[in-house]
Formats: sequence, structure tokens, C-alpha cells
Amino acid sequence: MEVKSNGFRCENCGNKTYGDKEICVKCGSENSIKPIPKVLYKCYLNGTFYGGGNLNYILELFKDYVVTCKMYGKKECDFKIVKD
Repeated sequence: MEVKSNGFRCENCGNKTYGDKEICVKCGSENSIKPIPKVLYKCYLNGTFYGGGNLNYILELFKDYVVTCKMYGKKECDFKIVKD
């Protein structure tokens, strides 16, 4: 059976680890981190960069502006979502 990495990497050497607190077999460090994912989408509001991330985050940006903040009293807005 092949054991697969959980996506964490050693903070010191970048080696893949198999647990979030596991000791790195390459350098012996006990610290590991999960890398920040690359921005998948960018959101522009009225032509200005508003935020970036996965689709769930873009949806949260949209809901926050339109639903929660009621568009800050504006009558219209222009959202543009661009795949990175």
C-alpha cells in the first residue's frame, strides 16, 4: 500500500510530510505547513480588483457586497470574474 502526502511541507527544507506534526525525514524538523493555494479566480468590482481565491471565496465576496452590505446604497455594480 502506498502512503500519500497530505499536502503539508516542511518549513525548513520544503520536503513533503505525511502528518501536520510529523518529523521531516530529510532535515529532522518538527514543523510543517500547508502551502497557500494559488489564486484560481480574480474578482473585479466596477473595474477595480476586489479579491481573489477559489470559487467559494468569490461567492462570499459577492454575497458580502450585494446581500450583507446591500451594495452600500448603490443602485448598480459591475462584477467581473476572471479565471487566473
